[in-house]
Amino acid sequence: MNKFSSENIRRTIQNPLFGSSLSCLFFIIIVLVFITPIFETNDDASFMLMLSGKVLSGTPEPQVYFINIVLSTILASLYRLAPDFQWYGYFHLIILFICVWAISFSVLSRRMSVATYSLLGFFLLNVFMVNLLFLQFTRTAYIAGQAGILLAIIIFSESKVQTSKTFPFLVISGFLLLISLTLRIESFALAILLNIPILFFLKIDKKKIRSMLVFSTTFILLATTLWLTHQYHYNQNGWGKFSELNKAKSSFNEDRWSKIDANQNILNKIGWSKNDFYFLWNWGYVNKKIFSKEKIIHFAKLNKTFPGEDTPLSYKFKLFKDSVLKYDQTWWIALTLLPIIIISGRQNWKPVLFFLLLTLITLVAILVWMKLPSRIFYPVFTGVFIMSLISAGTEPFFKNSKLGLTTSSVCLSLLLFLFIIFNTPQKLARQSREIQNINKSFRLNLKALSPKKEQTFIVWGGGFPYELILPLEEKSYLETFKVFSIGVLNQSPFQLKKMKEMGIEDPFLAALNNKNIFLSLKQWTKPLLKKYLYEHYRIITNLQPHFSSNFFTFYEVHSP
Repeated sequence: MNKFSSENIRRTIQNPLFGSSLSCLFFIIIVLVFITPIFETNDDASFMLMLSGKVLSGTPEPQVYFINIVLSTILASLYRLAPDFQWYGYFHLIILFICVWAISFSVLSRRMSVATYSLLGFFLLNVFMVNLLFLQFTRTAYIAGQAGILLAIIIFSESKVQTSKTFPFLVISGFLLLISLTLRIESFALAILLNIPILFFLKIDKKKIRSMLVFSTTFILLATTLWLTHQYHYNQNGWGKFSELNKAKSSFNEDRWSKIDANQNILNKIGWSKNDFYFLWNWGYVNKKIFSKEKIIHFAKLNKTFPGEDTPLSYKFKLFKDSVLKYDQTWWIALTLLPIIIISGRQNWKPVLFFLLLTLITLVAILVWMKLPSRIFYPVFTGVFIMSLISAGTEPFFKNSKLGLTTSSVCLSLLLFLFIIFNTPQKLARQSREIQNINKSFRLNLKALSPKKEQTFIVWGGGFPYELILPLEEKSYLETFKVFSIGVLNQSPFQLKKMKEMGIEDPFLAALNNKNIFLSLKQWTKPLLKKYLYEHYRIITNLQPHFSSNFFTFYEVHSP
């Protein structure tokens, strides 16, 4: 039989593997040829620098906060084996490519049609183009969890995948779920919670129940082992105590409480000045003699106006409106059109009811999970779209109904119009060019700084744009640039080890009158630093610019 006969070609095209692989290949080409990924926040850039042994650490460092010790150790080991390869950046991209394949396969296994391809394409282009350009670990973890659980559920349902051929798919599903778990456990929990409801619409294949039990048991055992290993390591190496301290002080550093004024009477009981409060609030160095964990917790209890963990519900709704609904208005229009497309020409309203239920569950989950950054909300709500598409069943969209065909055609045309009018590919290409130009200027500024091996650059909070160090670029230009960071990792085992190596107790004191130590900080933290040093050490300081640019400024710290 001719392998290239029209019948074989038709079967190949109708195979979900073909469509999902084609989707994955499309995004690989887009990333490698047309766009330049960047880290959305300095968190991921810091993780990359620690794991690679650049800038923040002299050697690959496996102790990365938020990430499971097993995953971070594997990444650090890869950097030791091949230090010039950009492991952390490609790790994100590879995971997202696999997610494209898994989600595409899950949808196409249920239905193959022009309408399905159109809706799936709209979803992938709007969600993954953004996530492949702006890499962010919390979001990657959620998408991996979503793709993993959807793929597993599809495999165990009455799908087109034969029972004898499920093993490779389950390996991919388990891999994505473990990546989600180890990259950020909160994102994993949210992905499971919001995607499990699809089980109510998919009938489990009785022939696959045994393999489902084996898969679930194996995953639970692996997940438990990873979690216990992580907990043991963190408790043995001081990260457990740091986590308690970080949880206690994190309430000071969240933007949503920026209007809260410190109560001086309570501060007096703790032994702090108002400057101490705002110093800590702005991620100032946590000197244990001044800012102990006990004092931080005591302050939160005494100050009744300080909400701490009890975020007001009214505020949560305001945050949802400001940071979620305004994020991508095109997407919300598309989300509104989806149930109209699904129900067009049908008598079965179950998919639409499921859509409404998913939306409600997602909204409630966001209000409960408000501690996660708002950037996670975008893929969370896109999950409603993809699960509704899966739940619509295997029957055709239009069902030979003139009304259904007309309604769906109008909605699909509107989606296409929205996609074209907002120029998503062109917009991302333009942003990519801007990123390249900014990175070029940043590198020239760093070259002009001309850091020496014997010099140390102390960075307080957001004083240095780590995110301008691109995930996939070669980093030889950073070889002599050594940074001591003051921020989230204050008093962490990693920071304490660095301080011991440098022989210092307080980084701000170490910078005084030292020609080889320079300080970068925001303008509004300058008076906080000066007052901090005067109140606790009776030292008057002057900050003189050593090097200034559009991207960063480093100061020499002098005491007259």
